[in-house]
Amino acid sequence: MVENAWNSTNTGLDVTVPVESDTTLKNGWIQVWTKVGNNAFEKLGDSTTIANSDVGTDKVISFTSEQVEAITGFTEEDSIYIKAVMNDRPGNETVGTESSSRLLIDETPPSIISVSYESDFSDSSLATVGHVVTLTFETDVEIQTPSATISTQNAIISDLGSNRWSASYEMQDGDTEGVIPFQIGTLTDSRGNPTEGTSSTTDGTIVTFDNTKPTLSSVKIVSNNADSLWAKVGDTVWVNFEANELLRSDSVNINILNKAATPYSIGTGGWKLFFRQTAPTYLTKEQWRLWNVESPDSDNYSILNTIEDNMRGLDGKFEFKIIWP
Repeated sequence: MVENAWNSTNTGLDVTVPVESDTTLKNGWIQVWTKVGNNAFEKLGDSTTIANSDVGTDKVISFTSEQVEAITGFTEEDSIYIKAVMNDRPGNETVGTESSSRLLIDETPPSIISVSYESDFSDSSLATVGHVVTLTFETDVEIQTPSATISTQNAIISDLGSNRWSASYEMQDGDTEGVIPFQIGTLTDSRGNPTEGTSSTTDGTIVTFDNTKPTLSSVKIVSNNADSLWAKVGDTVWVNFEANELLRSDSVNINILNKAATPYSIGTGGWKLFFRQTAPTYLTKEQWRLWNVESPDSDNYSILNTIEDNMRGLDGKFEFKIIWP
């Protein structure tokens, strides 16, 4: 119920009429009159008898929403005006003054314009323990303070002004991993009209909670020496490892002989087929560098985009090595 407004939730109207302490009013009657906007006053419902117990009190007369919405000219954003006419037992009539308050007709619920979701992590679509996840949404009209949950927990609500709100929550150790659910509760505008909230964004943004540390399924060290288990001055040494999930580049720190190495990703997933030169004179070093475009300093293997007949060894066979990148 919102004062001085007729909204979509109203089921009836109560009109309060003061009855003076005058015994001649007993068994008299009251007729409520109403109008919308500049229309003429008309009767609202039937007249009501004044009982003995009503004398000297404020009598409440009730009407249904159907009666109210049937008033001539009932229109959105217009106003309802009310007055009462009282008759005593002898038939003397007193016309009351028009009510000092009016009812503004507004039955239109608010609408959600936009909803967006992000975390304060460098990748705003990911979060772990301690990261703050924020839901930002905007409505078309002013609303009452809303409620929202993030990861099924009550979020902190902030009014950003201009019909924009935010809900935030700091992820905790016990929260469920995966896409973080949220729910904006029922939204109610300043005149009391409700609309359902939402659990989805308008821009497709999501935030995923990951509280599991990554693991390395394989780690190996090789060099570009003819014997990859050895290295001499000028050779390049690689530490190859595979994680069970995507890693941040700034979280990878590798030291070889107590010196920092430069980490780089060689991609995720899928097998790759490598070609190995089987005779030292098969391709010159420069020719080999052209084949081995992804790692031109390697002397051993090259990623194959195509298989050509001239890649056969002296025995007429191909030699392949399948590795997981």
